[in-house]
This record gives sequence, C-alpha cells and structure tokens, in this order.
Amino acid sequence: MELFEAGELFDDDYVWFYDEVYPAARSAAEAAEVVGLLGLPLGASILVVPCGHGRISNPLTAAGFVVTGVDSNESFLMRASFEAQTSGLDVEYLLGDMRDIPNDSQFDAVLCWFTSFGYFGDDGNRQVLREFARVLKPGGTVLIETINEATAHLLLESPHAPSIVRRGEDTLSDYSSFDADTGRLVCDRTVIRDGLERHVEFAVRLPSVEEFTDWLAQAGFQDPVFSDRQGKPLTQESFRLVVMATRA
Repeated sequence: MELFEAGELFDDDYVWFYDEVYPAARSAAEAAEVVGLLGLPLGASILVVPCGHGRISNPLTAAGFVVTGVDSNESFLMRASFEAQTSGLDVEYLLGDMRDIPNDSQFDAVLCWFTSFGYFGDDGNRQVLREFARVLKPGGTVLIETINEATAHLLLESPHAPSIVRRGEDTLSDYSSFDADTGRLVCDRTVIRDGLERHVEFAVRLPSVEEFTDWLAQAGFQDPVFSDRQGKPLTQESFRLVVMATRA
C-alpha cells in the first residue's frame, strides 16, 4: 500500500525548490560520484529509477553511459526529455511504476538515488528490489542511496529543527521525526509559494543494514556493501547510507 499520493509530494513545487538546492554543477558532481562507485566502463547501460526530472540521468548520459530513466511523473519526464534533447543527449525516458518497471532489458546497473527508496509498504518496497533484480544482468549492480536508519534514531532523542529551503519569498519547510516501531521517517511538509500555503505529510521507510541485507538476499542479490557517501566507511554518525549489491 502506498503511504501517500506521490503527486502531492513530487510536483512542480518540488522541482522549484530543489533546483535551488541542486544546481547543475552539484548534480554533475553527484553523477560523477555514481560513476566512481559503480566502476563501469563507458558505454555500460544504467537504469535510473525513479529518474525524476533527469537530474542524474542526463549527466550520466553526458559522461558516456547508455541511460534509461523511469518515473511515474509525466511532467518530470517531459522536462528530463526536453533538457536531454536540448543538450544533444540520447536518453530513453519511460513512464512507469518502480514496482513494475516497464522494461525487459538487462542493465549493467540500476541506480536509485537521493532517498528514492522506501515510499511504499514493506511488501511494495521488497517488490521494488525484485524488479531491480529482474532487469539486471547476472553480476549487475544495484546502487541505492538513502538516509541512514541508525542516524535517524537520533531524531527521537532531541528536538529536530525544521529543514527549510528558501527561494526568493517562497519557502519549503520539513518537520521530521523517526518512528522506531515502523522504521519510517515521518515528515510534515509546508510549502509557501506565491503567497499560497499547502501541507503534505509523507513517510519514508528506512531499512536498517540488517533489513537491507535480508531484503536484498530475498530479491536475488548477493555480496551487499554498505558505506557512507563518497565511499567513506559507514559509522553511527553517517547521515547517508549507500547500498551496493550484485545480482546473483
């Protein structure tokens, strides 16, 4: 069961504010980080899911990889495709659900970046991993980047100031807490844009390292590796979690 209506969260407001936080140079740097983590030769095939508005998939294509992007938001895909075409990039963009990926190709890697995993119930999240395995070549790599569950526990122990993004007179504020019983980061988002205010609540499942290990094995993966960003060792202070595993 989906925990929220995706269109309420990933919409034009999302792009408006995160364009400010993630300019092109930062997105290119993250794409380079992905390339370094995967260690694939140029020309390798990468599925980016969800791909959003092409923030990572277009730079990966520019770096010399064959990229397919899947997302459930048609307006995001239109922007991603337009920016790819404007830059002379050949990227395949497909409308679809990450629990039922509309592609039967066998990719060298599947990328799920920037806390894009965990927006469904546990059955749905495990189905996502099974789909990742289905579209990977044997020996292919899945790469997931999210919030470290071990650090999220700290939100229970001390008051958590809101995360605020400002763009001109507009603001996006997230008040977050961690529900240890369900393993979910729960967020109350307030958007004020063009003088109008709206609210949306959502939750993101943050599997622990132990849960990820179990879920990946059940989905058909082996040899999971867990780290912080930039390949740094994972510690109890690591806010981000990078998960890599190999399709059996």
